[in-house]
Amino acid sequence: MNKQQKIKLIVAIAFFLLITGMSIVAYIKILKPIRDTRNERTGKFTLKGKYKTNYNPDIIDSIEAKEKRKHHFK
Repeated sequence: MNKQQKIKLIVAIAFFLLITGMSIVAYIKILKPIRDTRNERTGKFTLKGKYKTNYNPDIIDSIEAKEKRKHHFK
């Protein structure tokens, strides 16, 4: 391995470590506090509760089908 290849390898490793370090710092400083405060307010951190709904298309379709059958046989 000549000198130029060693320099390229060192630069590549340094770049990788820089990006990894920045992402870890961003997670600790930005994302983790947001998640922790949300946990304190609402309990467990999930998206399920956000999209909960009473709409059930299967039940509504079965009710509509029953109504159609009632009107059809009259």
